[in-house]
Amino acid sequence: MLLGEVREEIVRVCRELSSAGLVVGTAGNVSVRSGDLVAVTPSGLEYADLSAGLVGVHRLDGTPVEAPLKPTSELPLHLAVYAGTDAAAVVHTHSLAATAVSTLADELPAIHYYVAMFGGPVRVSPYATYGTDQLARNVVEALRGRTGCIMGSHGAVTIGPDLKTAHTRSLYLEWLSDLYLRATAAGKPRLLPPEEIEAVARKLTTYGQGVSLGGGAGDWGGAAPMRTGRQRVPSVPIAAWVPLRPPPGPRSTKAIPTAMAPPTKGPIRYAHHEVQSFRTRAGPSDRAGFIDAPLTGEPHSPARAI
Repeated sequence: MLLGEVREEIVRVCRELSSAGLVVGTAGNVSVRSGDLVAVTPSGLEYADLSAGLVGVHRLDGTPVEAPLKPTSELPLHLAVYAGTDAAAVVHTHSLAATAVSTLADELPAIHYYVAMFGGPVRVSPYATYGTDQLARNVVEALRGRTGCIMGSHGAVTIGPDLKTAHTRSLYLEWLSDLYLRATAAGKPRLLPPEEIEAVARKLTTYGQGVSLGGGAGDWGGAAPMRTGRQRVPSVPIAAWVPLRPPPGPRSTKAIPTAMAPPTKGPIRYAHHEVQSFRTRAGPSDRAGFIDAPLTGEPHSPARAI
């Protein structure tokens, strides 16, 4: 089978994206470039039913080489990214937090030093109909000097020199998006200055066991070159999902999102806020239904009681 190992890796990553909640149903797509060939997921197939043999192989002009099924409708996007960047892998998700950010902001700002992994604040590309050349152009422009972008009212794209890096960046981007939504729900977050992000980007080039992590240190406005070679990025677990702007309830006051924790009697005091309870999601995937749950300041929670 042509590009057999690459196609197997794509299947594994797709299932991990689904398990992490970064895609739902048949949404999202993944590809890897190998020379003049691109292995890419097919259109409209549940990830549970995906096998290596069903991952198509196409030329850089989109011509099928070994593709039993129709390719993803976002094939023009993937091909445009390969034509316009040094990327060797593309991960496109419909992750919830990043998509929410895309409806609120023109960029994900430097709320945390992790934005250095992407070359700076993560841009939000203008909306365009899925599968169109205009969408592809918008994404490539948003990726200028960056290793990830958010797609207006759509989702997110992360790229890398290999699929492992592109996949891990998708986790980091969703974490950053979730952080941004939580912070803005509580107030106006402080942002890090460009010089600090540049300093972090330089440090990330030697993070861990002497291998590169960042998306490139370069000018803040762009020109952050794609790094070559295999990169290692530490995995970041996605915490239990909670609504960032909980709906009002009979027991809810000012809401501060936090992880699920054991019940606590009485109000809990946080910095500048006193809350009684908030509404959170519960269910097999922490996405179905709402229940009232008290806030606590357990060490694992994003906020601590004071």
